[in-house]
Amino acid sequence: MTFPSLTPRDSMRVSALFAMIVLALIAMHSPTSTVFASPIPVAIQDDVMDGASTWKIDNEHTSIVCSVSHFGLSFIYGRFNQCAGSVEMDFQNPDSTKFRFEIDPDSIDSNNASRDVQLRGPTCLDAAQYETITFESIAVKSVDKPAAAGKTKRTFEVEGNLTLHGETRKITMPIELLAMGNGPEGKMRCGFMSRFVVRRSDFGIDALPKSVGDSVAVTFCFQAVHQQPEPEEKVEAVEFDGDDVSKSRFGEDADRRRLNELFREPDDTTVQPDESGSDEITGEDK
Repeated sequence: MTFPSLTPRDSMRVSALFAMIVLALIAMHSPTSTVFASPIPVAIQDDVMDGASTWKIDNEHTSIVCSVSHFGLSFIYGRFNQCAGSVEMDFQNPDSTKFRFEIDPDSIDSNNASRDVQLRGPTCLDAAQYETITFESIAVKSVDKPAAAGKTKRTFEVEGNLTLHGETRKITMPIELLAMGNGPEGKMRCGFMSRFVVRRSDFGIDALPKSVGDSVAVTFCFQAVHQQPEPEEKVEAVEFDGDDVSKSRFGEDADRRRLNELFREPDDTTVQPDESGSDEITGEDK
């Protein structure tokens, strides 16, 4: 195959376009880029956070892709578009890490509207009856392995309960900590990836056994954003002297009056209703 020769003007246009593409790629990977800062090598993660920390899953940067055999000929792929959850992680004690995920089965998307209706229906996920797919870890073992460039590859062997289609089964999910870095909003993020297989028949989903495979391969890649702990509320001492309440976190007048009533010294004045329904005041102040 031969290509027509370029005129000098066409050559200049191609060169200019190539230069723009190169500059764009350099900008995307520049340290000053607003996309993402360079991730911190996993090898030094233990020095990043002191004590337990909470990380919230970012649905916009999460992918849950499933594949299943179709008549043994090829694989059909689908994804869940809605996922929430959290990671409780202590870098000094990684075996104490906790994972929790919640997936909306109604968000299944296989790129085919009629098939999606069937997947959401009673013969498959039955999203109307079972509104959430959940996974909650019950035991975690951290495994560190050497990786390229002197880094450490950290994988969590996570044992937990998967609840799908109203059935709960114990599964093991390997979750790899990919990297850590600042996101565009300036908050610290962690990237994770997991690949595992479940049998749909274990969860009571056994429709179309001749055309659809039983094993479902899942690839779960997600980012989790570090959550700053809520500042502890300072409570100043409250001193009671007669009707006086010193300044405290109960600074509102209503709270002050309520405390005064609770701690006021009782007096001899009582209120006794008479038979006519009116109140008669008795005691020294009558």
